[in-house]
Amino acid sequence: MAANFERKMKNRVIITGHGSYRRNDPKITVPNGKRIHFYVAHGVALDNDVGMAVEGFEGGQLPPAFETFESGEEVYDYILTYPSGLTLHGTQKNFECDWITVRHKGQAVPLSTLLKDSRCVSATDIHWAACRSRADWLAPDTHDAHYRIRPVGFSG
Repeated sequence: MAANFERKMKNRVIITGHGSYRRNDPKITVPNGKRIHFYVAHGVALDNDVGMAVEGFEGGQLPPAFETFESGEEVYDYILTYPSGLTLHGTQKNFECDWITVRHKGQAVPLSTLLKDSRCVSATDIHWAACRSRADWLAPDTHDAHYRIRPVGFSG
């Protein structure tokens, strides 16, 4: 399940951790009233320093997005996995965003599922602070079919 850092509903959500896609995965449509911002090109790894800047801890300003998808546009159904080896700063109180990450090692949550989380449903801008690299090694059955959307305190 995804963990949240802040429990207040905000207008912006930052999804952070390790991100990837598989070549044969379907694309999804950006929901009505949403914008999804990416900070690296499709197929490319995101530098941890850029990810931390997206989280808002380099002067409190988001860097410019590399690419933004608007309502109705198609985007890969990227997969978010546990942020092992990354520095996450989602407990910072002075930035007006909600944060979502994956709580358990070995769990893979697709963007389409994350977009159903109440924090994403209530937000207008969703920021993907993760890689967009290809991971065909990730088996289709690693998607967590029993993912339940509920707030869980970040424990690590």
